[in-house]
Amino acid sequence: MSPLLQHVTRWDEEDIFIDNDDGVEWLSSISIQDIYQLHLRLNQKVVRGLFCIYGSWNINLHQAEALLRTWSPSIGTGRKFVTGMIQVDESDESIEAFCGDNGCLKSIGCSVPDKLPALLAVVQDASKVQSFIEIVKGVCSHQILQAEPSVINNVKATFNSLILGIANSGKKRKLDLPISTDSPHSQGVLRIFVAGDCANVGKSSICLGLLGNLLRIGYKPDELAYIKPVTQDKSPQLVQLYCEKVGIHCIPIGPIVFYKGFTRAFLAGETESTQEMLENVSIAINEISRRKRVVVVDGVGYSSVGSICGTDNAAIAAASGYSKERPLGVVIVGPSGVGHAIDSFNLNANYFETRGIPVMGAIFNKLNPDGYYSLEHCREQVSLYFRTYQPTWQPFGFVPLTPELNSDKPLDHIDEFINKFALHVNINDILKFARLIRESETSFCCDEPIKRGRANKNTPQNPRKSSVRLSR
Repeated sequence: MSPLLQHVTRWDEEDIFIDNDDGVEWLSSISIQDIYQLHLRLNQKVVRGLFCIYGSWNINLHQAEALLRTWSPSIGTGRKFVTGMIQVDESDESIEAFCGDNGCLKSIGCSVPDKLPALLAVVQDASKVQSFIEIVKGVCSHQILQAEPSVINNVKATFNSLILGIANSGKKRKLDLPISTDSPHSQGVLRIFVAGDCANVGKSSICLGLLGNLLRIGYKPDELAYIKPVTQDKSPQLVQLYCEKVGIHCIPIGPIVFYKGFTRAFLAGETESTQEMLENVSIAINEISRRKRVVVVDGVGYSSVGSICGTDNAAIAAASGYSKERPLGVVIVGPSGVGHAIDSFNLNANYFETRGIPVMGAIFNKLNPDGYYSLEHCREQVSLYFRTYQPTWQPFGFVPLTPELNSDKPLDHIDEFINKFALHVNINDILKFARLIRESETSFCCDEPIKRGRANKNTPQNPRKSSVRLSR
């Protein structure tokens, strides 16, 4: 037995609240380590329970908590039903217990969920040799967060029937629920839109750095994809050559190509309509997203490029989202410097958010290693600005200038660039923020401004105030 499983915690009376109306016992203080011997901790012969396990990055869990607090399953008289919320990363010990090789779940053959939050079903009987502890299958994280009626009804019916069957037979069975997960944002794919504050700021090289480092942290080539829905230049980019080299699905030239004379043709009615072009973008994005875990969407030029046709970067980002009400998150690539870098970011971020497209933060590119505007100096000052005045936006990284990418043999220097990128960009934070946006209960409405709150009374006046806080 794992040493973690030998650790017995004690609950104080205030840690347990009993609702006398429906017989549900809510455990307000419980860890993942407690699950293994729940019946011993509660001093009960038979325990039935359903718990929501979650991570510190999950937000807006109140609906999932309300579901557990108000639901009384049919478990039979004399049998205790317990429920509660369990944070799996509250300590190093809980992380090990949750997903470690010697953790509680793996030690009893319970699968570790790919994504949180998740539902954990528990059946323990002192007279049975084997406890039943298993992740409820077929329920997606966003469905738990939103407490969708179809999920509630299916969980109730399935849990009630199976729990009684397990109690009678003592057999361990999985809870496979017949719940559809066809909605785009319920699937595992994360979509990240990389925009620029101007042309040639290095959006495509930032996309390359992201993809290269996703491979290094464990993603497989067939789990990633790159697409540039709109382009002005058909010549091969370095990110395309890299994707083809390592086997990442790549669409370097998407449905919209701004050829010479395109805007005149559009105004003359000689091209597809704005709606048709955006629909083609949505189709392309949804198609490349199939069976992927992360899709990187590369913008074109600066934020308003294409606005004359209604296909500016904000419109393309909206068309690239998980659904009409759930756009993807945007990372803005900015230049070196301090004042110029911040001013440019604010201008472009507001362009997106006034159109209802959430901006996660920025990556500042092509910074010199030394001088007055050295990478370290710019990082210190720009980070101070974000911490003080824009805490809901994140400076994800500051990438040093890599002139070798413009050499005659840029492919020979890709690994060097990916290494630099890893040292200077917080990949995990980008993924975390992208998940927050995908899983947020807030329904964004494209073409309606996103409101963000000011950091403090000293924050410069800004028309942007937030209804969604994307905290670290």
